[in-house]
Amino acid sequence: MTDEPTPGMTLEEIDTPDVIVDLDVVEANIRRAQAVAEGVGARLMPHIKTSKSPYVAALQLAAGAAGITVAKLGEAEVFHAHGLGPILIAYPLVGAAKLSRLRTLLEAGAQLSIALDSVAVASPIAALARSLGVRMPVWLEVDTGNHRLGVDPMEAVATCAALAGLEGIEVQGFMSYGGHVNAGKDAAERARIVRDEVGLLRRLAGEAQAAGIARSLGVNVGGTLHLMFPDELAGVTVLRPGTYVYNDRMVVAGGAARIEDCAAQVLTQVVSRPSPDRAIVDAGTKTFAADPIQRPGLTGYGTVVGHPELELYRLQEEHGFIRILDPGAQLRVGDRLRIVPNHVCSMMNLHDRVVGVRQGRVERLLPVAARGRIR
Repeated sequence: MTDEPTPGMTLEEIDTPDVIVDLDVVEANIRRAQAVAEGVGARLMPHIKTSKSPYVAALQLAAGAAGITVAKLGEAEVFHAHGLGPILIAYPLVGAAKLSRLRTLLEAGAQLSIALDSVAVASPIAALARSLGVRMPVWLEVDTGNHRLGVDPMEAVATCAALAGLEGIEVQGFMSYGGHVNAGKDAAERARIVRDEVGLLRRLAGEAQAAGIARSLGVNVGGTLHLMFPDELAGVTVLRPGTYVYNDRMVVAGGAARIEDCAAQVLTQVVSRPSPDRAIVDAGTKTFAADPIQRPGLTGYGTVVGHPELELYRLQEEHGFIRILDPGAQLRVGDRLRIVPNHVCSMMNLHDRVVGVRQGRVERLLPVAARGRIR
């Protein structure tokens, strides 16, 4: 006997806790992002770190995406095995184990490009490419203000020249992840951050081309909030947002989506009502992930859909703590709630599969095939 949802089931028949994904919302989100990319003349290479789902990636490619972006080599292996690509690995590949797996993928015909920020990472990859008689496309990542990966902008053109001088390497252009856009206090400040990021990368590309390093260099940026500002994306050649396909509370707080655009939600039920101002649901950190909300004035771990009087204020492994802000709220043991998580990407990595629904009924199960692929 199995408790797995089957096609045709209603939400009331699904055992809890579970993650439901509204496929109509997913498809609408895909169309919107594709339209933004086409409107600014950029190729869309969505980051699959959010869904980790070959089914969803196939929808994105069918809608016009030029390829997909992954974080780790393990994700690339999964998606290549499903016949999906081309694939940008947006993470430096370091060490003999990674290079051996990269060789296997290339020998299997995978269409790959790699993001990196140093000659130290590029040199072994160049040697591998030479041994295979190919040139490996690479993007030079630049720190445009997020202070994570990325070469200092002052060193970017010189680093680009050094990369271009490595036999076996083909430099595609300059790339960044402007995650600091999330810290913008309002839409005007976030637009300025995107404008500055794109402007810096375009300037670097122009300087490198003027120096004869390459005839043509692209500009590659990512981030769901970037989709809000198409006027600031002129000159971008590749867009690689990820979270937009499902959206989450952080994206809503940033102004890039509405709650109704959040395709992935936790279906949970009340298992205890121990006090008038508190209820317990059957979903905790092993369902949601424990990412706090990163917006001033917002607290808790998710938005309870349709219930502004309820706040998911605390999580333990198997318990979600609901604060009842309205003393008159009628919330009983057995009542079902749908909760939009703070950060859907972390949440998806906790689940082997999610439940694809359409118009309130189960359509299919979606394997989260790349979950746990952290190497």
